[in-house]
Order: sequence, then C-alpha cells, then structure tokens
Amino acid sequence: MSWRVRIAGREASEYFTLRAISLARQWYYASLDRQKRGQATDTFADPSSSLNVTRGHAVGSMAARGLGFVRQMAMSSWTSGRRRSYPPDAGHDRAAYGRWLAARREPLQLPALSLNDALGRDTSRARRDAPLFSIVVPVFRPPLWSLERCIGSVLAQHFEDFELRLCDDGGRDREVIDLLRRCEAADGRLELTISDENGGISDATNRALARSTGRYVVFLDNDDELAEDALSVIAAAIEAHPEADVLYSDSDKISTEGHRFGPALKPAWSPNLLCTGMYMGHVLVVRRSLVEEVGGLRSEYDGSQDHDLALRVTEAAGSVIHIPRILYHWRSSAGSAAANPVAKPWAREAGRLAVAEALRRRGEQATVEPDPRATGRYHCTRRLAAGTSVTIAMVPRDSDGCVGSGRAGADWASRARELVATAGMPVVRVDTSGADGLHGFDWASRSLAVLRDAETALVVLLDPGLLPLSRHWARDLVALVDRPGVGAVGGCVIEGSRVVHAGLVAGLGGSVGPVLFGLPAMRPGYQAMAIAQREVSALGAGCILVRRDAATILEQLPTPLSADLAAAALCFMLRRRGERTLYEPAARFKRPNRRRRASTRLLGDMTPATGADWFRREFAAELAEGDPFYHPALSLDDPYCHLGSPSVELPLAR
Repeated sequence: MSWRVRIAGREASEYFTLRAISLARQWYYASLDRQKRGQATDTFADPSSSLNVTRGHAVGSMAARGLGFVRQMAMSSWTSGRRRSYPPDAGHDRAAYGRWLAARREPLQLPALSLNDALGRDTSRARRDAPLFSIVVPVFRPPLWSLERCIGSVLAQHFEDFELRLCDDGGRDREVIDLLRRCEAADGRLELTISDENGGISDATNRALARSTGRYVVFLDNDDELAEDALSVIAAAIEAHPEADVLYSDSDKISTEGHRFGPALKPAWSPNLLCTGMYMGHVLVVRRSLVEEVGGLRSEYDGSQDHDLALRVTEAAGSVIHIPRILYHWRSSAGSAAANPVAKPWAREAGRLAVAEALRRRGEQATVEPDPRATGRYHCTRRLAAGTSVTIAMVPRDSDGCVGSGRAGADWASRARELVATAGMPVVRVDTSGADGLHGFDWASRSLAVLRDAETALVVLLDPGLLPLSRHWARDLVALVDRPGVGAVGGCVIEGSRVVHAGLVAGLGGSVGPVLFGLPAMRPGYQAMAIAQREVSALGAGCILVRRDAATILEQLPTPLSADLAAAALCFMLRRRGERTLYEPAARFKRPNRRRRASTRLLGDMTPATGADWFRREFAAELAEGDPFYHPALSLDDPYCHLGSPSVELPLAR
C-alpha cells in the first residue's frame, strides 16, 4: 500500500515501468522456486547437440536479464522524472497552505463550535424585518455533529442581519428534527420547514426560499461551514457594489476534524468558464428577486442544481462580483463530492445537460461532452455559422522561422496543404508572405501586413514551427471568436510532453508570462486551467486568431517589440475597447523539441525582452490592477500557481 501511494502521483509512464519491475521480479523468483521444488522437468532439447536446458533455468535467466534491463530503464525514467517533476500547486500543497494561513493568522483547524453557546448569544441588535441575507439550507439526514457545526457557523457570524431558513427534505431522522426544532425555538431568526416526502435538494431549497424575506439569498449545504466573517465581508462587498446581483467567493475544504486544505482560488467573473464547469462553487449569493425571476432551482438538474441556477441568474444579472476571500469551508467526508469527485456520477450528467440547455437558450448550437481529465468539467464544441471562412497566415515569432533567415528546406506549399487539411473549415488562403521576410522580421509588422491583405474577416496568425495535434483546430478557434464581444482566441502549445502556452497572465514574471508553463500535457492544471475554455488577459504569438480590424491596434505598437509582448499588447488593447480574449484548449499544437528560446521563458527570468519597458509603461494601470483571471493570492514569481506572499492585501471585490 505504501509503495502504491508513493508512486500514485507520478506520471503514468513511471508507474507502468515500476509495475513492470514488480512483475519481472515475481516471474523470476517464481521460476527459481519451481526449480528448487523439482518442477522444471520440461527441457528445451537441441537434436543436433547434447544441449538440454531446463525450462526453469531458461525462464529464470531470461527473467533475470529482463529484470536488469527494465530496472535500468526505470532508473533512467526515475531520475529524468525527478529532474522534470512539476511542483504541486496551491490546491495540492497542504504544507504551503498551512504556512500561508499561519502567516495570515488564520486557523489551520477550525475550532469546534458549541451550538449551545451560539444559541445563547444576544441577538437583540439583529433586524427582524427584511434582513439583508436569507441563508437557505436543505437538510437530508446529515451526521448530527456536522449539522451542529453548520448551524453553529451561521449563528456565530459577526454580522447579525440575517435569517436562517432550513428545510428537512423528508429525512424523518428524529434526532435531526429534534435538533432543528430546538434551534428554531432558541433563535427567532431560524425557521424550519419539514417535508413529508423526499423531493430532492432543489425542492427542499425552494421550500426554504419560499419562507425567506432577505434581499440576498446565501446558499449553504447542511454539512459545510461559513467562515466567521463571511457575512460581514459579503455585506461590505454589497455596500461597495450596490448594483451586484450575483456574488461568489473562494472556498477551501475541511476534513471531518476541521483541518483545512485544498483552497479553490477563483478568477473574476468568467462567463465562458462557467460553461465548462461550476467554477463559482461556494459561497454563492444571489439577489432574491433574481432567484424568483428565474423560477428558483429545478429538480431535473439535481446534483448540479447550483450550476444550473448560476447559468440562469448570470444571464439575467446586471453585475457579477467575485470576492477573493475564503469564506466557505466545504466538508470532505466519505461519499461526498469534496472527498471523491466521482462519488455522484449523476451530478456530472446533470451538469452537462444544464450547460447544453443554457447554450440552446442563448441560441448557440453546440455539443457538450464531459472532459475525462477532470470530473465536473465539460467541453463545448460550437457549430460555425454558414459561410464562415478564415485566412491562415504564417507569422514566425522570431527570425528563426523566416525563409530569409536561412531556414533550410522550408516547403511552404506542403505546410499549407497540411494546415488546410486539419483546419476543419473553409480556408480561403494560406498566406506565407509573413514567413518569407518580405515584411521584415518584426512580428507586429508582419502581422499588420497580412491583416491588411486578408480577404476574410477572421485571420489566424500562426507560427509555422507549430504542428497541429488536433483536427478541426481552426474550426474550434473560429467558433469561439465568432460571437459578440470576443476579440481574440488562442490555442494550447505543447513542447515535448509539456505545456508551454495556456494563456498569459498579467504581471507574471514582471510584465506578462505563460501560466502553467512546463505542466505535463495530460494534467488539467490548477482549477482545470489547462483544459477549460476560459477568459484570459492575453495570448502568446504562437497561435492567435483575430479579426481583420485588429490591424488598427497593431499600427499603434512601437518597433521593435518582442513577439509575445506585441501579442499581449494587442490583447490588452482589445480589452480596453470592451472585447474579451479566450483560450481554447481543444486547438492543440506541438512545437518540435529544441533548445528553449528566450521567448518561451518567463520574461522576468531573462534579460528584459525587447520593448518590455514600453509595455510596463503603456499598461501600468492594468499591471497595477492585477490580472482579473488570476487570483491575487497566487504567486507572480513563477507559473506554477503557488500561493504568493501572505502579506499581499487582497481586494474586497472585483
């Protein structure tokens, strides 16, 4: 068991190599054992000679040689894997999270709350009419101790302007009902509804909602806990943003003993990301009138009812606010989704159906499939509008990719045929003028020239050194950009078996840098960032799909400017005019293994890139504000999604 645990975190190739050693060892010793017991009576006889070799000896010798060879391979793989190991991120490094909490003077283990003490608190200052918050809790046969801690975490809130509405969903557990009745009698802010039959979590939540009067609804599960300042922080965020219709915060997990781990540090409002999974999670707060407007929760999506609700309320919301504070503790216990993401397979299907229905409701024709690399994550493949076409322009990121630089044997016609064959959609033209040195060796200048000459409204600027790994790569990119408010889309770039581009983060490495750089290609990354269609602040120059009118932005860029900084500047300027930049993981490209160029590294870890000073001056406001799609508590010193300095002051809302 201990051996299996030790290798469970390694790559599959290492696991199977070590497994081969184990099998070879068993085979070898089994053959020796048969020899000793005299069971090796069969022989391999050579009729032309007197050579007779027992089967046991032959098998044992082959096994010994094989064992030595496999062990040698394993050691090579082991040492290579050790050198190339990817460090744990914020969600998996428990020790780092403990140090981070301690430095911020937050408890690593939540104290056991006394429900009796909480019920005995003076609540005379709490308003009885139209409170700010209605906390709704559906209850169905939870362990008594976890229900006590759940209710205790609400009653212990510093902010007292709330009401607590609980609905027992036909659980008929006498101890649970007695506890709920005792709490209701002791605190006037509590109200209990008891259902005769088990109607499901949506029905129970709706029954609790029907008895609520608060301006905002706070959703809480019956075995989870709120941070003691949760309502205070949410109230402050509402005061700062009175237009907010939907608010959500960060969360972490807690064991049955109350130990905290696995922080989920979320991006700011990302509508595209919400279609790939319920990234908002807990705590979710929605204006009550909006919940009523969309019809409450729907039982046909039980298991992912919160995801379905989030999709519907955000469509109607005027403002969605992220509170970058950990205000919710998700209980990890046997049978829970927090402990075992595959514990509730029906929930995954319910989430897929909710996303599919949301896209139909918005008039988008798409198929939604679960992503096997991460439970509860989906990939949406949207259909193209009739008549959509694209131009593919080969624009090298540096002079190494240009014919004029001495690149030997560049067969652009063959390369163009390959790109057209794998595009998955009509390609009007493959423009190689940007790769032949006619427009100079500056990425922005070459891109500007091909955009001016483009015959289509959409143009893919592609480094000719990238080889498409996915069929329909252009279709996937175009399907995302061909929607209102989207200005650019980029794909995933892999070198060897590692990710080198999955979107850029503002401020990473000093100016802008590639998040998840070096992540093994089959891993989903922190919060599934590597495999999720999502909003990003910027894209690299390797593969970026833009509209033809992006030429007006490229005209404003100074020269010379390094390729990735020019692409990032383009994305930043698109955002200034209200257009989003998206990352599409289904469009995957492979960069042949070679010595790493400086442009693939973090800009802060190298000699300043060309134009870096201009970039920092031009986008000083964006860099100071921070990347909205990268949590401010995460480090900007490396791309691994580590926790950053505990002294960083987290904004109240964004």
